[in-house]
Amino acid sequence: MTKPYADSQSDSQNSVDYSIIGSLLDFGIDPAEQIESGEFEDDQYALFEQNPVDIETFLYGENYLNLNIRLSIPQLELVDNLSNIFDPPIYTEGVLMAGQGSGKDTCSIFINLRIIYLLHCLRSPQRFFNMDTNSFIDSINVAPNADLAKNIYFSTLANILRAAPLFQEGTPFYIPHKVTANLVTFNKNIRLISGNSENEAWQGYTPILIVLDEIDAFKSDQELRRSKSQRSIGAEGVYDTAKSLVQSRFPGTGKIISLSWPRFKGSFIQKRFLTGQTEKRTYVSCKPSGEPYATWDFNPSKKKEDFEDFYETDPVLARARFECDPPFARDAFIKETDSVLLAFDAALDPVTEKVTHVGAKPIREVGMMDKKHKYYIHVDLGLRHSNAALGIAHKEEDRIVLDLIQAWVPEPEKGVHFKDIENFILDLRDSGYKILSVTYDNYQSVSSLQELQSKNIPAKYKSVTRTREAYDTFKDLIYQNKIDGYFDEEVIDELLGLDVVYGERVEPRPGMKKDRADAVVGAIHGVLREDSTVTGMRIMGSLAPIYTNPDVIAKEAEQNKNTNLYDPRKDFGADSVKARVVSSVPDTCTLCQRIGGVEYSDTAGNRLLDSSLAVIKVCIICGTKWSLDNEDWKIIKPPNEESLREVAGISINGNS
Repeated sequence: MTKPYADSQSDSQNSVDYSIIGSLLDFGIDPAEQIESGEFEDDQYALFEQNPVDIETFLYGENYLNLNIRLSIPQLELVDNLSNIFDPPIYTEGVLMAGQGSGKDTCSIFINLRIIYLLHCLRSPQRFFNMDTNSFIDSINVAPNADLAKNIYFSTLANILRAAPLFQEGTPFYIPHKVTANLVTFNKNIRLISGNSENEAWQGYTPILIVLDEIDAFKSDQELRRSKSQRSIGAEGVYDTAKSLVQSRFPGTGKIISLSWPRFKGSFIQKRFLTGQTEKRTYVSCKPSGEPYATWDFNPSKKKEDFEDFYETDPVLARARFECDPPFARDAFIKETDSVLLAFDAALDPVTEKVTHVGAKPIREVGMMDKKHKYYIHVDLGLRHSNAALGIAHKEEDRIVLDLIQAWVPEPEKGVHFKDIENFILDLRDSGYKILSVTYDNYQSVSSLQELQSKNIPAKYKSVTRTREAYDTFKDLIYQNKIDGYFDEEVIDELLGLDVVYGERVEPRPGMKKDRADAVVGAIHGVLREDSTVTGMRIMGSLAPIYTNPDVIAKEAEQNKNTNLYDPRKDFGADSVKARVVSSVPDTCTLCQRIGGVEYSDTAGNRLLDSSLAVIKVCIICGTKWSLDNEDWKIIKPPNEESLREVAGISINGNS
């Protein structure tokens, strides 16, 4: 359980004096054992070149981190207990199951830096732990994926290092260091590494600490078996590997820390939270009752009222994210079925429970669409032998209107003819309909995107399944009665047949499909994206609140003044596409040279229209990804050569 901070500190402990410790290693004595037993040998050679200061001095002292915020008691206890590598009791494992926004990541950074500081207090950390003097000692943060590792954890770490006097040259206790991509190297062969579960290279280090960041966002072993994945490593596997590494390198001292909010009942973090409370060397941060901390309990700067919108939109997900009260591993995505029926002019027959048409509006067809509106199209390309579907939507005041749902059924033993879908879209444009944007969600769509772009139709790739954002946005609007659909029995059945699996993915129930649902959700989400309005919660990274960007709207209104932007014959040319539709900003990929292929995002992965605020950019045509590094864009993910040759007619070395 926990070690209460108030009970663990006294006036005499404000500065721990280790100077009496002799060079015990010279006599073949394990210093860790001597420290734990309190039996110290006085010797002319002290193990410590400076006395470590207490935790509060380290955090708030003007020569150390000099934080301008005060940690809560639970936060302070967590950092103090899990950064301790000298003073018994030494915990070898930590568990924090707390709500999103509680400061878990920041606390883990303080733990990392505190351990690095304590190691620097030693004359030779390697000799202290009976290691080769040339060996590295590593502290590793493992995130669920590379983007989170770099853009959230590592960027926060870099900001703290830049601000803290302890790491500023010229200050009294300066610790020299060098920051490179995902790695900070300190004096005395000490390193801090930002890794991720997608890359097992971190397993080759010598860790005294491994932090498993948002461990519940790692796929579980059960999920991997279900998806028959042979290449991924699940949460349990990452934990077992990390624990083995730490225990073998630093037995009795090294630590593994698991941080997360729970995605579903019986998840990895929930199991470790309960089991850890019975383990002597495991520190579990929790209330005296043994319950987990809600966001506002662990971080008093937050209040439950701050998250009212999320509770109104999806109370089940909100309770999991902020109160650590998760749903079951598989649960219905939409629980308020009446909201879906209302949006699609339907009702359930009380006897047969079949969906029936009760609305006054007729089934919509292409001819019923009004040419005065600006339309957004999303295409769900089914895999071989699967249906393909297309959704069309537009915005009217504060509502989203679903105009059309079109499906293509594959021929026997064949797939859907993608050309049929392309021709359908081209016919719409040629008939005078104003197409704002077209998106496809499948990797098979490259040729279709090229074809539409060559005909001056703005087209790009967009997935509605990679994260929950699009579906969460749709549910927000459904619950707020902001969607005007029309009766389509198959769409209704698909929407009501969706489940949230492991708190992470939206999937159809066994035996059901969701191609029409994907097309509808993609079209509706696209309308809001193009309008700079987004609702819903992202499953990873920071919370994306409901917002409207007035600056973007005002800027675009000024640019569009006195122009006819939506002339289907004229203004979807290269200049128009480049200026406003496909890209977040007017940009062209430097590799494939496709107009308007570059999208920008912030550290949380949110798309940006202002490139000056971006830290990540990606070409949605050839797949190249860049990261901003000291004002220079550096490639972090090169394109696939075959893909580059296909979309641009060139290879990576520049040859045709």
